Amino acid sequence: MIAMVLALAGAMLLLNRVAQAGDMRTRAQTGADASALGTLAPLREKAVDTALMGMSPAFVGYWTVADDPEVAADRYAGLNDVRRVGAVGLTGLLGNTAKVTVNTTDCQLKRKDELTPAEAEDLKLGKNLCTDKTGKRGIGRNGNAVAIAKLIVPTCIRVGFELEAPGTPTPDPALLCGPRRL
Repeated sequence: MIAMVLALAGAMLLLNRVAQAGDMRTRAQTGADASALGTLAPLREKAVDTALMGMSPAFVGYWTVADDPEVAADRYAGLNDVRRVGAVGLTGLLGNTAKVTVNTTDCQLKRKDELTPAEAEDLKLGKNLCTDKTGKRGIGRNGNAVAIAKLIVPTCIRVGFELEAPGTPTPDPALLCGPRRL
């Protein structure tokens, strides 16, 4: 009976660590997704403003945006308890695709038997430490994730208005934007 209880307690501890690692991975992916989408938010706003001025947003590129992509990525990363790792990668002719890599701000501490010799030395020296959810510091693992987001600008066409009354001035043509057809 005692052996069964101890085995059950050991299994619960193992499952708790696995569940914690899964939770960190999920939180990291959510933060990476938000950060990548947030990086493109200023570009999306510029495209909307351009369309509202009656011009096609098809050629709005990140160079037309005053915001630094890393500032936007960091803002959304911070809101999701992750931190950006490395530079934000903007690709595409217009800079309309963003790649962001993040780590969780908390970690899962390693047990002493899981430490490499270099990590054991770092622990003694107080280097490369992280903090878990309970506030304990030590050598640990972070959740990490990568996300790629792409801004797809809708196709826009100019349309004119036909008026029935002869001699009535024709208004300027309007810009009509809609989803792209594949």
